[in-house]
Amino acid sequence: PASSPTSSPQKLTSVSACAARHFSTSPPPDGEEANNFGVVGMPRYPDATPMGVLRGLDYFGTVVFACTGSITAASTGMDVFGCMILGTVTAVGGG
Repeated sequence: PASSPTSSPQKLTSVSACAARHFSTSPPPDGEEANNFGVVGMPRYPDATPMGVLRGLDYFGTVVFACTGSITAASTGMDVFGCMILGTVTAVGGG
């Protein structure tokens, strides 16, 4: 019988296997710990793994969206508070 990615205690090597484990509801295999959200998947902080790179790109995109929102607000003449609010809304909203 074919085993699912969640039943094997071996180390994950592909992004699809990481994604399958991330969305799984079963507990992590022996020897692995769950992350802060209670599931094994994307790390909280960027690292050299494929999922860590994805997390880093997510953080980078959030910063870029915040900067573009703040620059747009400043170019329309808003004050610092308006720039902060528009930058935050843009960053959280994703663009």
